Amino acid sequence: MDCLKNVKYYPLGQAELELTENSLRIKNLSDSGLDGIMIEVNGAEDFNLDFKDFQIGIDNSFNVSHIGIDEWGRLKTLAQQSIYFNPNTKRVETAFNSRMSSKNGIWLEGILNNSTVFQGRYPNPEYDPCVNWWPLVAGAVGWVVSKIDYNYKKESGPDGVTTTHEVSWNNNLSGGDKDGSVITFDGIRFNANNLLYTSKETFPKEIPTNEIKAVQITARNYSQLEIIGGKIC
Repeated sequence: MDCLKNVKYYPLGQAELELTENSLRIKNLSDSGLDGIMIEVNGAEDFNLDFKDFQIGIDNSFNVSHIGIDEWGRLKTLAQQSIYFNPNTKRVETAFNSRMSSKNGIWLEGILNNSTVFQGRYPNPEYDPCVNWWPLVAGAVGWVVSKIDYNYKKESGPDGVTTTHEVSWNNNLSGGDKDGSVITFDGIRFNANNLLYTSKETFPKEIPTNEIKAVQITARNYSQLEIIGGKIC
């Protein structure tokens, strides 16, 4: 499988990995939520993973963590995303770890057929002790996932080093509805088939910055997930 031909990957928890001619199967994703795969990306500025379509239902969750390493060899989780069913709202929600997002807030963009249909800037609730996972948008039960994209930029400037994390993901509802309706946590509803989250922050030059080392994917209550393509570069 070309997209993972030159990278290392490892099972997490009780997961089992099976490489076929056309895909990488991640099997035995139990109720624990700890089973999945770790893929080394070794400083890649961007990558995407294409999955064979799978649904997020009442008992499922899908979690992605981006693991970094600084110049002194210290590991740090740089960003975390979760797609899961919320029993209180009875909807599938997408949330990010607020403590790993920019203190200056984040941008959320909704895209429909390559055109921007929604843009919003949201202050980070990091300092609220009751908020860790920060829900941004919700869709109906049966949200179909097939793609996760990640892009990381690091730029030096007069004020220090600016890092930008961009995560985009598809939004196809059950039944193949390509104009999936979503609602933001502050009540704005729109149709989009792609969503983009951007977190940007500037650090003083003397603070070591991180390179992306690996992407960690865990999922709950699936017999298997299947990576069918993508790129890491």
